[in-house]
Amino acid sequence: MPGPLEFVLGLAPGLAWMVHVARKDDWEREPWRILLAVFALGALSAFLIAFQRPRIEAFWPAFDGEGARWVDAFLVTALSEELAKLAAVALGALWPAEWDEPMDGLVYGAAAGFGFAGIENAYFLAAEGLEFGVVARVFTAMLAHACFTGSGAFLLGLARLAGGRRAAWLALLGVCAAVVPHGVYDLFLLGTRDEGLVALLAVLPAALVAFALQVRWARARSIEYHPRGG
Repeated sequence: MPGPLEFVLGLAPGLAWMVHVARKDDWEREPWRILLAVFALGALSAFLIAFQRPRIEAFWPAFDGEGARWVDAFLVTALSEELAKLAAVALGALWPAEWDEPMDGLVYGAAAGFGFAGIENAYFLAAEGLEFGVVARVFTAMLAHACFTGSGAFLLGLARLAGGRRAAWLALLGVCAAVVPHGVYDLFLLGTRDEGLVALLAVLPAALVAFALQVRWARARSIEYHPRGG
């Protein structure tokens, strides 16, 4: 179990990154009480997944070899973690009136991802100490979680704004947008050393670029939702 120092070292970078992402919403920034609530719920979801992981593993059929790696990457890890983080976003931020433009989903999704990754990193720090690989993971895993969940929450927000028949399809697409790249990332990360480098040098940068493009698209449309400056 991590001590106070590990929790501080695990969560502090996520809080700093959350502030950075929140400042990208320069047209109408989200209330800190909601952002911190989503961050905290994202952190709590990490505890939930850690507690439920044996049950999650038992739920899926057992495979050997390569099949086991695919099940672990996409179903046991990516699907369960992204559903937990998106639930944190929905519970903490989906219904308040402040979620009123596309940019908000990216901000709230990233906040949940940073909270989740912060708890994961605290456990890694407690187990392994301040080794280079663990310190590097504090940044790589944190950014990956934020990008995956941010992209999913972005579409979840579009579903909220669209309403009607499109909402269900956009919400489903949001889950896929979070789970699929997360699964691909873990699939390579669980493989050989060279495959792990693909996760870090190809999949993660692609997720960062996708997130940045979504931010750019959403910021350009903020004025459509706040024509008089919010």
